[in-house]
Amino acid sequence: MAALRWALTLPFVVFLSLGALDVRNPDAAVLTVLLVVGWIVSRRRVRNALKEGLRKWKTLRAADVILWNAFLAFILLEIGLAAADYLWPSPILMAPNARSQERIEHYKNALPADLDHDPRNSQGFNDTEWTIPKPAGTFRIVALGDSFAFGVVGYERNFLTLLEERLAERGSGRIEVCNLGIPALDPIDYLQLLNLEGRTLDPNLVLVCLFTGNDFVRTARGSRLRLRNTRTFAVLWRLWRLHEESRRREESGGEAGTPGRFVEPPAFSDEAYLEIAARYLEVLGRRYSSETGRKIQDTLEVLDRIASETGDERLILAVLPCEVQVNPELRQRVCRLTGIPEGGLDLERPARLVREHFRGRKVTVVDLLPSFKAAENDGSTYRHNDSHWNARGNRVAADVLAPVLQSRIQALGSTSVLPTGR
Repeated sequence: MAALRWALTLPFVVFLSLGALDVRNPDAAVLTVLLVVGWIVSRRRVRNALKEGLRKWKTLRAADVILWNAFLAFILLEIGLAAADYLWPSPILMAPNARSQERIEHYKNALPADLDHDPRNSQGFNDTEWTIPKPAGTFRIVALGDSFAFGVVGYERNFLTLLEERLAERGSGRIEVCNLGIPALDPIDYLQLLNLEGRTLDPNLVLVCLFTGNDFVRTARGSRLRLRNTRTFAVLWRLWRLHEESRRREESGGEAGTPGRFVEPPAFSDEAYLEIAARYLEVLGRRYSSETGRKIQDTLEVLDRIASETGDERLILAVLPCEVQVNPELRQRVCRLTGIPEGGLDLERPARLVREHFRGRKVTVVDLLPSFKAAENDGSTYRHNDSHWNARGNRVAADVLAPVLQSRIQALGSTSVLPTGR
């Protein structure tokens, strides 16, 4: 019976230990209590029932059967979703705690390959083909980022494409800006992209596009004891959000916004976009929680790791503002929704945090916020109900970054981003 007792006990012990460091989360604490109580009560009844034979099976109460069946159903569902994701990879099925390489592959595979306005090179990125090894006399810049870098306005209007053109116009020699942007990635994924994809391009300079809206995130894999970190919860949540947003867009009639001001149709309904914009206040608040502080610290540590791979003098960090920082009208609406007064926001904080972190080092930090605030006075720089820049915003970004990169190009010459043999 000792073996049976351990067989019934060990799964619970392992499962609980996975969440031992995460019991500060309410859902983890509740689930811990339920599992402990269920284990104490059910283990004894199941063991006794098996020991005494099937004729004693009635000693199992209905609650015990429900508990164990629910637990087994959950485990089987997790296995089934993992198998489905392996056979048909999709961001919908992806584990919420997927590692960087898994996330990169999932989102890269999800990119449409038939967009007429976007070239898709053999490596799967939104750019023209890159020659490997790098041609002699070429200064190559690797750009890392999420959907901002990937470009939602099309390849020709994307700020990285325009940046390459601006540098050529300035007579900086043969310049290549290699766009390694993939939607939905985080800074820890940028590091993975640099090491696995960017390094093979032998870049002279690395440009990291840090979006203040959602790039300040925790890098540690969350405990599986949290419901939101299970694949079952994540898939159901994603499907519900897709359904809910579809309903909202139908109710809003699919309006494209103010006539004459916006060219593109809205990416989100008014309600959904306000909810998204409200989450951006987390880093902008003058006072923020300890969890937000950990997100900021984790992000800065990842940027440190990127700098250690590139060398400080070969790293440019472009801090891209979210629309809440730039658009006063949107900011007022979000503040009304959240109850946070505008005076409680520090719009310059994200770039200042990065700049202060690298103070005294040769890392170049470019804050695009002042230029976008000035440009917004003459017309919108963001797509309607969308966190991304429109074509005009992409031009503003290219104009700001071009002189900064030209200065670094002149200072660096043609040496490689990494020391030989590293």
